[in-house]
Amino acid sequence: MAKRRSILAITSVMVLAINLSGCGGKEERLGVHMQKGREYLEQKNFEKARVELKNVLQIDPRHAEAYLLAGQVDERQGNMQKAFVNYQKTVELDPNNWTAKANIGRFYLFAGDLANAEKNARDILAVHPSDPAALTLLGGVQAQKRDVAAATDTAKQVIAKSPAHAEAYGLLAGLLSGQGKGDEAAAVLEQGVAAAPGKAELRLALASLAMSRNSPDDAIKQYRDLVALEPANRDYWVGLARLQAANNDMPGAEKTLREAIQAEPGDDVRYMQLADFLVASGRAEQAEKELLTAVEATPEAHRLRFSLAGLYMAQGKADEAAQVYDAIVKRDKAGPDGLRARNQLATMRFAQDKHEEAGRLVAEVLKENPRDNDALLLRARMALAAGDGLAAVADFRSVLKDQPTSTPVLVGLTRAHLANDEPEMAVETIGKAVSLNPRDNATRLVLAEVKAKTGDRKGAMEEVAAVLKTDPRSYQGLSLKAGFESAAKDWRAAERTLVALADYYPTDAQANYRLGTAKQALRKLDAAAASYELALSLRPGAIEPLTGVANLRVAQAQPERAIQRVNQELVR
Repeated sequence: MAKRRSILAITSVMVLAINLSGCGGKEERLGVHMQKGREYLEQKNFEKARVELKNVLQIDPRHAEAYLLAGQVDERQGNMQKAFVNYQKTVELDPNNWTAKANIGRFYLFAGDLANAEKNARDILAVHPSDPAALTLLGGVQAQKRDVAAATDTAKQVIAKSPAHAEAYGLLAGLLSGQGKGDEAAAVLEQGVAAAPGKAELRLALASLAMSRNSPDDAIKQYRDLVALEPANRDYWVGLARLQAANNDMPGAEKTLREAIQAEPGDDVRYMQLADFLVASGRAEQAEKELLTAVEATPEAHRLRFSLAGLYMAQGKADEAAQVYDAIVKRDKAGPDGLRARNQLATMRFAQDKHEEAGRLVAEVLKENPRDNDALLLRARMALAAGDGLAAVADFRSVLKDQPTSTPVLVGLTRAHLANDEPEMAVETIGKAVSLNPRDNATRLVLAEVKAKTGDRKGAMEEVAAVLKTDPRSYQGLSLKAGFESAAKDWRAAERTLVALADYYPTDAQANYRLGTAKQALRKLDAAAASYELALSLRPGAIEPLTGVANLRVAQAQPERAIQRVNQELVR
C-alpha cells in the first residue's frame, strides 16, 4: 500500500512537472511570436508580422494585443473591414485598450458616424485628458461639424503637447488647405515631417497638396523620399512612376520601375508592373521580353507566367498563351496555380469551340477540387451552350452557395432557369440580383428580357424605362425597347427609338438596318432603302441589310434593281 502511494505521489509530481513545463513552453512561444510580430510591424514587413500574430492567436485566441497589432497590419495593407473587426475584438477583450478604441473612432469618423466617433473620443479623454489620438479624433469630429476654430485649436493643442503625433499635423494642414492657405498647410506638414520623419502619411499629404497646387515636381520629391523611406512598399514606387509619366517623363517612370525591381528583386509583382507600363507605352514586345526574362530567372513564380499568358491573350496569341498555361500545369499539377491554369486553358478552348478539350480540363479541375467555382461556372456555361438547362442550374446553384451576392452567377442561373423552362424561378432569381444592386442597369435589362420572355411586356417596358431614365444613351436599353415595340408592331414607336439609337451610334450597322425595317413597315420605302444602304456601307457584305434592300426592291416591283444591287455587293 505504501509502495502504491509512493508511485502515485511520484506520478502526480511528474504530471505536474509536465503541465508546468507545457505552460512555460506555451508562454515562451507566445512571447517569442509576439515580439517578432512587433518587430516585423515596426520594420513594415507586414506579411511576416501577420504570420507571427496568427501564431500568437493560435496559442491564445483571447490575446487582445495580438488583435490590435493584427488590425494595424490590416489597416496598413488596406484591409479596412478586417482591421475594424480586429480593433473591435481588441476592445471586447480589453475594454481599456484606448489605442483600439481611438482607431475604431477613426473608422466611425471616416464613415460619417460622428456621434459614435465623438463618444469614443470623449470616453478616452475622460480617463486620459491629453491622449493625442483621442484629441485628434475629437478635432476630426469638430472639423466635420464645420467648427473650424475648435478643430484648429484642438490640433494645435495636440502638436504642442505631442509633437510626434503625425495625425494632428494632417488635421491642421487639412483645415488650413480648406481655407485656401496652401502655404501654411505645407509649412505645417513640413513641420510634421521634421518631428516625425518616419511617418509616411505626412509625405503623402505633402504630395497630395502639391498636386492640388499644380506643383508636380514637389509631389515627385515627396514620393522619392517615400521610396527611400520604405523601399519595400511597392505602392510608393508605382506612385512615383505615375507622377513621372503624368509629367511626360516616360524614361524617368521606366527607370523608377526598374529601380523598384532592384530594390526588391524577389517581388514578382514589380516585374508585372514594369510590363504593364511597357504595354501602356505601346511596347508590348519589350514587355514580353521582360516577363520572359523574369520567368526564366524565377521559374516557380507562377504569377509571372499568368501575367505573360494574359499579355499573349491581349495580343491574340492564343497558342503562346496555351503553352504558358501548360507549363504552369506541368509544374504545379494539382496545386492551386495548376488548377487555375487549367481553368484558364479550358475557358480559352471553350471560346475556340473546342468543347471536348474544355470539358476534359474542367473535369480534371473538379476531380481535384469539386467546389472549384471557376470550373463549376465554366461547366454551367458549357451546359447552357449544349441546351442542358438542368445541369446548368445545378452548377450555378453550387457556386451561389459560395457567392450568394454575385451578379454574374445570379444572371447565369437566371438564364439556366429559362433554358430549363422555369420562368417563375428565372424572374425570382434575376429580381434578387436587381435588389442587391439596383443601380446596375445591365442586370435590370436582363430582368426586362426575362419579363418579356414570360409574357410580362408591360413590366419589361417599365424596367427598360427605368434604365433609360438614368442612361438615355444606353445601347442595350434602346435596342431592347425597339425590340419590344417591334414585337408589338408599334412601328411608329419603334422608329422613334431606332432613330435615337442610330443618332447616338451613327457607325453602328445593326441600328441602321433595324431602322430600315421599321421604316419599311411604315411604307417609307425610300427612307428604308437609305437606311439599308447606310448599314451596308458600314458593314460591306452584311447579309441582313443586303437582303433588306433586295426584298424592298422586289416589293417595289423592281426585281432588276434587286439583282443588280446583290451583284454589286458580291463583286465588292
